[in-house]
Amino acid sequence: DVALFFAHYDVLAQRPTANRGNPFNYYFLPSIAVNSVLQNPNLLPEKTIDYQVGFEQALGSNAALTLSGIYREFKNQVQSKKYFYAYPTDYTTYGNEDFGTAKSFLVSYEMRRTNNIRLEANYTLQFADGTGSDDQSQLNLVNSNQPNFRSINPLNYDARHLINVSLNYEYGSGKDYNGPTIKNKQILANAGINFQISARSGTPYTEQISATPEGLEGQPGR
Repeated sequence: DVALFFAHYDVLAQRPTANRGNPFNYYFLPSIAVNSVLQNPNLLPEKTIDYQVGFEQALGSNAALTLSGIYREFKNQVQSKKYFYAYPTDYTTYGNEDFGTAKSFLVSYEMRRTNNIRLEANYTLQFADGTGSDDQSQLNLVNSNQPNFRSINPLNYDARHLINVSLNYEYGSGKDYNGPTIKNKQILANAGINFQISARSGTPYTEQISATPEGLEGQPGR
């Protein structure tokens, strides 16, 4: 009643979306393949394999501390790839090329309501690496007529440190009310305020000599 070991194992398979073959593409392949990525209706489902082991310990009668380790493995991830020396021309399509892993350690603290205060806080240390963050991340490399290289890099959503804090201050009602009163009226009965705090370290980036904006508004030169 004061301590708990837990473990979790899960396999999730997801069908690829928007990859329906169009037979007409093969009739006009030399012209379509120049600037297009052909759909591939023969893709395998993407898989995520998840492992988690943890320990939860009560701290007194109103608080608990949880420690857990999580390992996720991503398989058959969809990515752009190019077929060289195909007939009648080279073409780019999608394949189950990518894979990745995410390793994290979670520390969570939960305090039940004590003197009007309820607190939840957690910290996550995470390492997310793989060969591609989405199905377009290798497209520029593929379009440069390079082989289908695969190298392990931090994924776009890799953030080393994640912190979340939820603090709630609330008055009860009736005999549980301990707030201010005016003429014996509980003016703040069942009233409260909640604070949500989230922080994270920066995600991976490529250093550039001249910054390139992700989006622009208006017309250049004005």
